[in-house]
Amino acid sequence: MNHILMSGISVLALAVSLLFNAPLQAQTPSPDNLMPRTLLYKEKTRHNVRLSADGTTVFYQKKADGSDSTLYYLQEKMPLSEKKRHFEGSSSLPALRGHDDGRSAARFTLSLYSTSLTANKMRKVNIFPFKSLSVLHTSRRFPNKIAANITATDPAQSGIYQLDLLSGATKRLGLMEDMLQVFFDENFGMVACLRQDSHEVRTLQRKHEGQWKDVFRYTHLPDFFIGGLCKIVSVSNDGKTIYATDYTNKDKASLVAISTETGEVTELASDPDADIYPGAFTLDVTGKPTSVVALYGNTRRHFIGDAAKADFEFLQNELGNLGFVGASQSDSTWLVRKMDGGPFQYFHFNRKEKSCSPLQRLRAPEGL
Repeated sequence: MNHILMSGISVLALAVSLLFNAPLQAQTPSPDNLMPRTLLYKEKTRHNVRLSADGTTVFYQKKADGSDSTLYYLQEKMPLSEKKRHFEGSSSLPALRGHDDGRSAARFTLSLYSTSLTANKMRKVNIFPFKSLSVLHTSRRFPNKIAANITATDPAQSGIYQLDLLSGATKRLGLMEDMLQVFFDENFGMVACLRQDSHEVRTLQRKHEGQWKDVFRYTHLPDFFIGGLCKIVSVSNDGKTIYATDYTNKDKASLVAISTETGEVTELASDPDADIYPGAFTLDVTGKPTSVVALYGNTRRHFIGDAAKADFEFLQNELGNLGFVGASQSDSTWLVRKMDGGPFQYFHFNRKEKSCSPLQRLRAPEGL
């Protein structure tokens, strides 16, 4: 009996040995079938992917921290031809925005440059010495100007400025202080902000007749750990309406419109099961949202009017699961990305012609 049992164990051990040894022998590594370490750990996605204001150029970086000091871009007419501009010193481009003539603003350590990509020129914008600069707003009416928050070398000069990229002229608009968000009208007037005080209480405010007035107030809640679900989404170009997500007296956040003059609140979109997310929205040329999303197992897109509905239905049929990245200032061209489990695949989408053009150079790093 013991002999039979031992024989059975031996056969089982042999079977297990054959089961595990064969695959191991077949997968024995050799220098010819290993992925190079430099390729294995290479970043798989592009960063800060942005569409220019005229919709013809896509800007991006290959390193998330901007440490290579290089701005890469693809132009619609030559999508396979990657071009780049290298800048001396460490740089980051978190708020890159191209204007209709190809001019773009970039943040640098102690220096600010205005570049014209089409003319391959770079001009230093001479302003007071600063430690950091972040772009807050651009305007279609004034393509050569930006609103920026500047931390100056002299603390007394720090603040929010309207800055002319051609002349270097500055106009101080206010102080960032405890603002998490600040939004402007097309004339660079401050219209709305979201503040957070030392007790982590957040307040959404509107600016009326030169004074900041409270609209909503939020005590510290769990959603603060993910950035918060109640945020300003946009402001109309004329500055008369603020669009935001809010869950005051509700169990879920919805999209609301706020009158800057009266403070009256009107609900525009909601989801029965989930919060309206303050991102991945689309805007028309006036600054009004045309669609917003809720996340409930999958992405649910809710439309405000029919302006964008047909476009998303077309894109869904063409690409399947997709994400919205950005739009030209005329809203005639979109940059979208297909999400299929691998690196994002980006597409130019012409709304009038209902056509998608893939940007293959943005698909994955070279060599993959």
